Amino acid sequence: VSPFLSTAICTFLLLDAGSGEQKREWLSKIASGEKVFTLALTEPSASYNASGVSTKAAEDKDGYIINGTKLFVHDAQVADYFLCAARTNLWSPPEEGITVFLVDARSQGIKITPLPTIADDKQNEILFERVTVPKGNMIGELNAGWPAVKKTLDRAAAAKCAEMIGGADWTVENCVAYARERTQFDKPIGSFGIIQHYLAEMWAEIGHARRLVYHAGWLIEQGLPCAKESAMAKARMSEVYRHCTRMGVQIFGGIGTTREHDMGLYYRRARQALPLFGSPDFCRERVACEMGF
Repeated sequence: VSPFLSTAICTFLLLDAGSGEQKREWLSKIASGEKVFTLALTEPSASYNASGVSTKAAEDKDGYIINGTKLFVHDAQVADYFLCAARTNLWSPPEEGITVFLVDARSQGIKITPLPTIADDKQNEILFERVTVPKGNMIGELNAGWPAVKKTLDRAAAAKCAEMIGGADWTVENCVAYARERTQFDKPIGSFGIIQHYLAEMWAEIGHARRLVYHAGWLIEQGLPCAKESAMAKARMSEVYRHCTRMGVQIFGGIGTTREHDMGLYYRRARQALPLFGSPDFCRERVACEMGF
């Protein structure tokens, strides 16, 4: 899904906070595949809270000058533009001093460094050193970008959950096929009770998590608030995907731990997906917050 997911996430932010002119200019180019976008949000703290944004944007006669470092930015190496969250007011509360800017990835002062990851996904560090951005590239209002970013993260979490459903389904389908053909003691390993229990538990857990994800997706489609439901889905789906791939490695045995077999890739991708857009603990805190605590 790379770089489709990265671009789709930015589309949410443009739709919510972009001006009419910005939407006319960029949405058609995104839809046609002409331009690739990615969200430059997380920093060395790896936090999805407003307090984690320390990259600064200072007003200048030509626009704004951005300085700072963004980490774990997916698909930055192929992106044409970044949607960069930067702090434009150092003295206000964390959620009230953030502005989103549309930044040309070819701008002078940008350095992109690929990051090695266990999942072999395309994460990068972006260094901004006195990067000039025109005032017309501001997405939304000055110092008021965080509500739109927060809403985008809710939708991004649901989208990532949909991807994880696909990975979990692949795991179960291939484990069932392998359990039918792999023999031990002259019997398919699928005839052993422990393997059957593994597969039944995986199937049941995916079914439960799938319904949470579908409900969050339905709320997004209907334009209804989805913060609590997206967080519930992300917390549950992350743990289910991790558990299913761990059981998948158990069923496949040694070959499931190697880079030569796709089972190993899905196992590593499940661990990469878990913290993205909020770890299970972060999501549970979000649910509690939405409940009024």
